[in-house]
Amino acid sequence: MPTVSGASPAAVALHANPGNALPAPVPRGVRTAVRDDSDRNPFLRSLVWLLLAIGVVGLGLLGAQKYIFNNKGADKPVQVADTNPAPPQVSTPTPVPPNPAPGKRSPMTPAEGKREPTTEPTRPTRTETPSTTPPQAGGDHTVQFVTDPLGAKIVSNLEKPGGNVTGVVDMPPLEKHLALIAKITPAAKRIGVPYNPGEANSITQINLLKPMMKSAGLTMVEASLSKSSDVLAAAQSLVGKVDVIYVPNDNTAVAALESILKVGIDNKIPVYAGDTDSVKRGAIATLGFNYLDVGRQAGRIVVRVLKGEKPGDISVQAAEITELYVNPSSAEKMGVKVPADVIAQAKMVF
Repeated sequence: MPTVSGASPAAVALHANPGNALPAPVPRGVRTAVRDDSDRNPFLRSLVWLLLAIGVVGLGLLGAQKYIFNNKGADKPVQVADTNPAPPQVSTPTPVPPNPAPGKRSPMTPAEGKREPTTEPTRPTRTETPSTTPPQAGGDHTVQFVTDPLGAKIVSNLEKPGGNVTGVVDMPPLEKHLALIAKITPAAKRIGVPYNPGEANSITQINLLKPMMKSAGLTMVEASLSKSSDVLAAAQSLVGKVDVIYVPNDNTAVAALESILKVGIDNKIPVYAGDTDSVKRGAIATLGFNYLDVGRQAGRIVVRVLKGEKPGDISVQAAEITELYVNPSSAEKMGVKVPADVIAQAKMVF
């Protein structure tokens, strides 16, 4: 076997035998060097790996783009055009259920706990927009609680409401209020009434009070206001013109009742109110409802309906039971002494 000239025993190149002859055995300890034909073009191998890498990255980007496209807006509802749209309907104002007069709890919405923020102590208020959509005949039997069902166009006649509606109204007992004023302050002839003409419920009360006062020989002196900050000025405008001040169930006036009370105390003008909570705050007296009793009264109407009587044949009723609230200590500050028999009849004395 030929040897490589000048090669050391540690680095001998083994050459293939010609033909099919088997290679001679390599001596122990001699390193062989075998040439790999794949190493002939390293540039080509690098190009192949580069193309493979570009392909993998391209597939990844394509997959990511498809995922983003498929999931874009997945959390938004898909809107489908209605090929058979319903005919247009005439919308009507959404009725707002009436809230109770200040200091009272509504029988229609018990335990709502909603209060309007004011600069005075927070207290419940009454919504002044009664329902304007009367129940239709043939529908469910209903019992309505509103202050003025005629003004709200729920019924056209209190004695024979007709249709499928009847119930109990929570209009303040205005005639009893005037009688109470006459009982405690019999010399009073001119009555100042501060109110917000923008409140429908207040307008109803004013329109009812005017003929009542006229028939009783009393004169109404109006003091209009539009917001709570106007209440003090409105009350002061009554000084020297009136003998007493009567605060109706008006949200704006009642919200700033303390301003009216201050004018009354400073000028010795007795201040009466239309709601019981105002007496606790300092008004002299009023007659008001216990809405638990009002609910019982409405329940008796329901029983009649359940027994077969037509709601339209049952007259709309006023609340039957009223409670007397008096505040003798506040009355003294306004120069008035509440008679002992009035105090004895009171449900609550403050």
